[in-house]
Amino acid sequence: MSNFTTLISKLTSHTVWRLPLILRGASGVAIALALSVGHAGATVPPAPIGLDVDGTEFALISNTGTAWRVSSDGGETFGPVRAAVFLRKTPVPGATDALHRQASAYIWAPTCTAAQQTLTFRRTYFLPGRPKTIFASLSDTTYQSAPANYAISSAKIYINGKLAFAANGASIRTGNGSPAVLPQTKLFVFGANTIDIVVVKRALKGAYGHCANNFTPPTRLGIAFTLLGKFEADLWIAKGSTDQEVWKRLDVPGRYSQLFTVGAKPRNLGPSGIYKGTLIVNFFGDDLSVDYKVTITGTGLRNSIVTKPSVANAHMECEIFKMPAGTIATASFRVIADYDRDFDVVSAFLYANVATNTDPDLSTNTIRRFYYFCSSTSTNPKCPAG
Repeated sequence: MSNFTTLISKLTSHTVWRLPLILRGASGVAIALALSVGHAGATVPPAPIGLDVDGTEFALISNTGTAWRVSSDGGETFGPVRAAVFLRKTPVPGATDALHRQASAYIWAPTCTAAQQTLTFRRTYFLPGRPKTIFASLSDTTYQSAPANYAISSAKIYINGKLAFAANGASIRTGNGSPAVLPQTKLFVFGANTIDIVVVKRALKGAYGHCANNFTPPTRLGIAFTLLGKFEADLWIAKGSTDQEVWKRLDVPGRYSQLFTVGAKPRNLGPSGIYKGTLIVNFFGDDLSVDYKVTITGTGLRNSIVTKPSVANAHMECEIFKMPAGTIATASFRVIADYDRDFDVVSAFLYANVATNTDPDLSTNTIRRFYYFCSSTSTNPKCPAG
């Protein structure tokens, strides 16, 4: 039987005091206010290509390789795309942003026909939910200004099967060239998102429908596509950042031990999901015995590690990872505080913090809660009546 289990068996006569959100059961000592921040126990790998390394933004751009596929039969079968013009053959070395972590090119099907040609370009990739803002653009290698319809008569962009943008030609550009709040953000989902670009090339007739422009040397026909977005997720564990105090009178003679279940309950209020973040919980009390097993419920927390930096401090850190908007998760562990006899007022302190790079409001990210426990004979004016 472990030492912690032995201590638990000695506390069967105690009822765990249930407290909202963070702490269930408490007593403690004078507090040393040194808050350990630390780092998560396991490193989150860089976000997949298409996201920046922290998962705060995305960039879907046309390029070659296996990500983009093209169909000339209405989406029945798909095959590899061909580069008409490379804009950037390889990712920018050391890039951390979504756009420059990948190559870029004007793309087309392996062949371009003199007859009318309808092509569907498709890519499916992971996103942590709907973005807060987006920007979309499409152009072709005729390099014409809008409507750019000499070679391509129409272009449509679908997000998860729903029409998002359309043009009578090969010129699409939203807003002022930067991500903005648009109604199309609602078409994205948490998880796999499929983007289809359907373009119709005109049949060759006079100046229209050519498979190459009139440059010297000619440039083959192709389209370049960019879809950018930024995520925003309001992470919440408290109504505000004001310190909280709770006072309770005990009627316990002599030495006193108390079992705590310590933890936090982060909520993602959206509108985006969270690719990664951190939850930190610190608990301070007297002569702590710690159970290092963490109980997790809900979606979005993993790799939780409990440590004991000192005899009076228990520390837990968890990764927030792929947490959808609207979800609630909890992580908790158990601690026993052991107090000497003849105390007047003893105390416990809990500090919890959540963090992600996409959070617009930090005022609801921290809890600082002090618990004070009075002996039956304490005359401290803040102690409740016995």
